[in-house]
Amino acid sequence: MHGRQDIRQRVTGAVLCLVGLAMPSTSHSALCGDTSGDGLFAASDALATLRLAVTSGYDRRGDVVPIPTQAEPDAGDGSMTAGDALAVLRKAVEGRTPPCRGATQTRAVVTTAAFDFSSAGFAVVNIASRAFEYRAGALQRDAVIRAPGGIPIVVNRHGYNNLQILDIEDEDLPTINECSVRGGINSNPHDVLLTSASKGYVTPYGGSDLYVISPPILFEPELDPACNGFITDRIDLSSFDSDRVPQMDQMVTVGDDLFVALQLLDNTEILLPPRGNGVLAVIDTNTDTVKGSIALSFANPFAETKGLPWDEFQQRIFAGGPGNTTVLDDGGIEAVDPHTMQSAGLLMTGAELDANIFDFVIVGTGRAFAIIADESSNSVVDLRIGASPAERGIRKVLLSSTALITDIEMTERGELWVAYRGESGNDPSGLRIFRVTDNVELTVTTDPVPKPKPIALGQAPFTLAFIE
Repeated sequence: MHGRQDIRQRVTGAVLCLVGLAMPSTSHSALCGDTSGDGLFAASDALATLRLAVTSGYDRRGDVVPIPTQAEPDAGDGSMTAGDALAVLRKAVEGRTPPCRGATQTRAVVTTAAFDFSSAGFAVVNIASRAFEYRAGALQRDAVIRAPGGIPIVVNRHGYNNLQILDIEDEDLPTINECSVRGGINSNPHDVLLTSASKGYVTPYGGSDLYVISPPILFEPELDPACNGFITDRIDLSSFDSDRVPQMDQMVTVGDDLFVALQLLDNTEILLPPRGNGVLAVIDTNTDTVKGSIALSFANPFAETKGLPWDEFQQRIFAGGPGNTTVLDDGGIEAVDPHTMQSAGLLMTGAELDANIFDFVIVGTGRAFAIIADESSNSVVDLRIGASPAERGIRKVLLSSTALITDIEMTERGELWVAYRGESGNDPSGLRIFRVTDNVELTVTTDPVPKPKPIALGQAPFTLAFIE
């Protein structure tokens, strides 16, 4: 019962955050100390922090004192002072990202997969110590992790069609429950989102209807052991695509509106080319009816994000993807204004990179990290992003390989974690970690010569997310 009680507490806390504070369901990782919001942490951020302190402004990225302790693990005190500005300056000079208010992530939850996807496992990694617990064979072979409201939920996708929750407080990582979201078809679920203690949504990639779910049935198995009442309603999105299967992918809520990314692919072709540009469908969560849509400027908004990224400071949703995967110039990363329900413009295009974009992390107004792939290799890159093509480009290539790179996520303390699927002893798979202040890899060894030494979990990592 320990794990179930912990899940109940985490759900309650998530609901208070999502509903009581009207917070969106998914957020990007803000970079602590970056009070200017450009995505780079520098001494100039100390001046921006001082200005806020003098004008009684507030920005949680600059709320860095007092320093967290074991008794008080959260940084900051809810106010901005000259002391915050001094602490930001000191850390900037040291080249180290400070802890800040709201940066509460302490663990990574990771799905793993065999190279032939014949089996899958699950790991929980301590961010600070890098120590981990791992359970081989814990998941179905096509499993991804999502963390709506900070609650780790495994989505077992094509052919398995269920949501799974594990007890991450137990070192054996046992499964607490699994609930089917088949809905009478091979639904191939891709994302899960919670809006309250009693309501959530699942995107069935292979279906026409968005599913409304009852989260307590997943978290408390005794309520409905067979999960018969897990899917409570359906919202028809078939009209968005001529074949009535719009390929629903990632989601986010802002206020009462739910935004759902639709890829709109041609199911009659083997390589599933896009029929046209992607769309964000907009759902009124009070009535569970479609209230509109937002046309994107690129095709196939398919990136390994954990929900559509939301930037609380820019007040923007971001969508990204490769476009037609057989060409390299039609994908992009785009900002969307959820309040006007219009695009706020492209920030990067596949044509400018001469590559497909398969994942991205927005760091600030002028910076992002991305996984890109061209005809010969996969790479993790530090990008300059912006409304004007003149502002855009690659700042640095952090990692390039012929091996698969399947996921990236950033902690607010300034670490970029990479799910790297190297395929040999000389190129080992595992979690590779980079410090974003200078893009230096932290998972390296110098004995006898410098070389990558990823965190090896027992099986190659596939997807990851951060939680408290």
